[in-house]
Amino acid sequence: MKKWLITMLVAGCALPVLAEKESVITYEDHWNMYSKFDLQLADIGGDLAPIGGIYAGGLLNDRFILGVGFNSLLGKVNTDSAFLKDLEFMDLWYAGLHTGYIFQPDALIHYSVECLIGGGQLETESVSGLNSSETLFMVQPTLGARINITETFSIGLNAGYLYVDASDTEALKSSDLSGATVGIFLHFTEF
Repeated sequence: MKKWLITMLVAGCALPVLAEKESVITYEDHWNMYSKFDLQLADIGGDLAPIGGIYAGGLLNDRFILGVGFNSLLGKVNTDSAFLKDLEFMDLWYAGLHTGYIFQPDALIHYSVECLIGGGQLETESVSGLNSSETLFMVQPTLGARINITETFSIGLNAGYLYVDASDTEALKSSDLSGATVGIFLHFTEF
């Protein structure tokens, strides 16, 4: 009886060795690197502003996006202010965490939901020549439609909203910087 009891005890202690370890990401999952380049038109203060962006990071199972992104003003934007000069190249920039999900990435045409959340800076110059700089908090959710050109390259269109929260100045408010966006992008994997 003692032998059976000891055998059962040893077998019971050894049983966890046979169990598989559970985890969110398993060895069957695969990570790819991705890069994305986009050109957007954003409604800033009632004026269409060209904004360019570059994104890079990891792509889990060709679906989950986790990376970083950087966007910057590429052209001139009229501020409609008697106190400020127009915004120019790099006067507005923002960067942050880029997350998202790609639906059915193996289909020829597929869709994505993405979000860039982070911070940035707005540089303004008054008509009298005084420069000021403001720190921004921003969130930019987008919906996109893509078409696969090759296994590792797709082209897409997106639409979203740029929400900017800044310490409002007398001449330029957060609501002037926030607005709808539309754009075109190139998306590469395994670069």
